Formats: sequence, structure tokens, C-alpha cells
Amino acid sequence: MENGCVSARIRSSSSPPGGSDTAAERLTDDLLVEILSRVPARSLCRFKCVSKHWLGLINDRTYRRKLPQTLAGFYDGGQFVDSGLPFTNISGSRHLTYPAFLPGRRRVMVEDCCNGLLLFSSYVAGDHGDELYVVCNPATEEWAELPHSGYSSYSGDVSSINLCFDPAVSPHFHVFLLPAVEVDDQHGFCITGVHVYSSETGSWVHKEKRWSGNIDVGYDPSFIYLNGYLHFCAIVDDSARQLAAVDKEGGARTDFRVPDGLDVGFIQQSQGCLHYAGFDRDGNDDDVD
Repeated sequence: MENGCVSARIRSSSSPPGGSDTAAERLTDDLLVEILSRVPARSLCRFKCVSKHWLGLINDRTYRRKLPQTLAGFYDGGQFVDSGLPFTNISGSRHLTYPAFLPGRRRVMVEDCCNGLLLFSSYVAGDHGDELYVVCNPATEEWAELPHSGYSSYSGDVSSINLCFDPAVSPHFHVFLLPAVEVDDQHGFCITGVHVYSSETGSWVHKEKRWSGNIDVGYDPSFIYLNGYLHFCAIVDDSARQLAAVDKEGGARTDFRVPDGLDVGFIQQSQGCLHYAGFDRDGNDDDVD
């Protein structure tokens, strides 16, 4: 807004010879985005080829949340990849092959995926016996090898590792690693801290335990990245069920206790909000709250 008036971004480009503009060329960016938001996702991808201006507009993070997105399929994590990626393609199109562009053609495992990026792990036998983590984009064949974190899922000292990426907010991704140790046979494992990798800095941030009690990942393994926080269901002091969150700086908090009777549930996001759904068995019926 300038001088009390709403300003619209207008395309600035030279007119074709003769000075005759097409109708589309006379549209403001905001109006063009409004039109593009109403077309199917596949058509939107084709419109990227119309011109460099349309390509830049569709890829602009300012407008990305307004434009249609498509669900291509699901990755099945926790499996070693030898030939093809464990991917269920709901469109029924081509099968995804092994990412041969990764360094060394190591035997890798899909740990997580987020908005088109994949997080792989590979055990590296050597002096340290560390686990190597690689984040890649299968569509562009770009990849980044993360520096050693000092922890390994293969040795059982990692409670979870998650990839977080929101291209509508930032071109950089984050990897959250929650190390854990076994407390005893009765209480199981306990998260000992928070470790966050940033592709912007190229390094890990390490924070020691900052929880209000002994905490571990709950029965629901889903993790949701929203508004800069990684959210997950947690078990606190081996009994209470709470929603926990960690931020990109490694700060941790548990500020929402699950109501009694709704311990078995899961979290998801919808329309920019975090939602928890719990199941309460009543006679022969299952109620969702």
C-alpha cells in the first residue's frame, strides 16, 4: 500500500513490434495469479513454458500458496533402496528409479520426504562408523551431503530424524535429529536433546535437553512442520501424552496435553493450522474427537 492506495504489481516488459499487446500481457500480476489459481495443477505446470515472466510468477514464493498443488504419491520410508524408490504413484505414471546421481551408489534408506525433497541415510564403515545423510531433489538431481552429526540410527541412538522444507517460505531446508538414550527397562528411551541442520548455514546446531521431563516420541510417528516448528506426539515421564514442538534454533517445548481418553490419536495440518484427532471407543462405536 502506497499513499493510502493499494498498489498492484504490473508486468513491465516491452511491447511487441507495432505496440499491440495481447489481453494476457495487459493483466496485472495479481489478476493473472488469481486466474492461474483456478486451473488444474498439471495445466499450471504447462503454463510455465508460456514465457519467462509466467515461469517467474508461478515460482514466486509470494504467490505459491495461492496456486494449485498436486499430490503425486507417497514415499515409504524405513526401507533400503537397491533398485527403485519405495514410491506409490497415485497418477499411475512412470516408476521412480534408483537415484543414480547420488555419490558412490551406496545402499541407502529413505528416512523422510518433504515437499519434493528426500532425506536418505547410508551407513559409512570406517574410522568413525558414522551415518551419512543426504538430501536430494529427484526431479532436478541436485543433492547435498550433510556433515556428520555424531549419531546413527543404525546404532539405535536416534529417536527420529526429519526433513523440513517449505518452498513457499524459504528455499532452504532443515533437518531435525532427536538423539535418545535408554533410561532403563521400565521407562524405555528418553530424548536427550535437539540437533538441527540448516542448509543456509551448512552446519548443525546442538542443544542439550530442554524438556520439562523425560520425553520420547509417542505411538503416532507422524511429524508436522508448521510455522517454523516441528510438531509431534510425545510421551512425557512414561505416562502423559502431550504435543511437543522444536524450532529451527533447537528450542523445545511441550505446551499441549492430550485430553484424558484420547491418548490414541494423530496430528496433521489443514489450512495452516495444526489438528489433533483422537479416537474414543464407546460400546460398538468409535468416536472421533
